[in-house]
Amino acid sequence: MTSRPSASAVARPLANFFWNLALDVRSVPHRLRRGAARPPLPWNVFHNVGGAEYDLVGATLLKRFQRRGLAPDHHVLDIGCGTGRVAAPLQGFLGPDARYIGFDVSARAVRWCGRHLEPRRSGFSFHHADIYNAEYNRGGSVAGDAYSFPCADGSVDFAFATSVFTHMQTAEVSHYIKEIARALRPCGFGCASFFILNDEARTAMADGRADAFFVEGQNGAFVVSHAAPGQAVAYEEAQLKDLLSGAGLTVDAPVEYGAWTGRKGAAGRQDFIWFRKPGAATRGQG
Repeated sequence: MTSRPSASAVARPLANFFWNLALDVRSVPHRLRRGAARPPLPWNVFHNVGGAEYDLVGATLLKRFQRRGLAPDHHVLDIGCGTGRVAAPLQGFLGPDARYIGFDVSARAVRWCGRHLEPRRSGFSFHHADIYNAEYNRGGSVAGDAYSFPCADGSVDFAFATSVFTHMQTAEVSHYIKEIARALRPCGFGCASFFILNDEARTAMADGRADAFFVEGQNGAFVVSHAAPGQAVAYEEAQLKDLLSGAGLTVDAPVEYGAWTGRKGAAGRQDFIWFRKPGAATRGQG
C-alpha cells in the first residue's frame, strides 16, 4: 500500500509554480519595452540568487553603468553574477569584440547561466567560485579571502559588484578589492554597492528612518545579526575609501547614497562607490 504525499509536499511545488508564473507575468511589460529576452527562470534558481524584478533591475543597472562610461567594446567582470540579471541585458549591449566574465558562489545559479545564457553569445563565460558561504555554498572549499578571480591581470575595463560586499566580512572585502585592482587595466573603472556608515546613516538609524540597524561586529564590520553575520554587513565610509586607496584605486566620484537610510530620490537601496585604476589607458575606455 502506497502512502499519500503529505499536504506540504503537494503544496510546495504548486506554490513554486504560481510564484514563478507571477514573477514572469509581472516582468512582461518591461520585457516588451526593453526587448529583453531570457528563458523563464526555474523558481528554485530564481529564488536562490537574483531576487524579484529580474529584468527591471538588470536593465536599470545597465543604464546606470552606461551613464558612467560602459562602452560596447569593454571587457566586463561581474563579481557575484547570480542568475545573470545583468549579464542578460549586457548580451544585447556589448559588441562582438567585448568579453564578459561572471562568477558566483552559487553553483546552481552558475549552471543555469552556463546552460541558458553562455550559448547565446560568444565572449561570455560563467564560473563557479567554490567559496564557503553560509547561505549559498556551505560545502565551499575556498575561503573568500583566498579566492583568485577567473581573469588575467590587467584584462578588465569595467568591474562591478552589486549586493556582494553587503554580505562579506572585512578580510574578504579587502581581498576582493585587491583582486579588482589586479584585474583592471590602467584607467579601468568600476563600482560596488555597500551599506555605508557615516553621520547621516547613524542619525537615520537612531531616528528609525533606516530599514536596517547595524551594530558593531568583528574587525571593523557592522552587522544586523551576530548570529548570522553575513545577513547584512556595513562599513564605515572612511574605512572603505582606505581599502580602495590601499589597493591602488581612486574613488572616481562622490558616493551615490542609497535609500536604506530613508533618503528620498535615491537610485537604489544600497550605496554605490565608483572607483578607477590610475594610469594611461591601454585600449579604448569609457
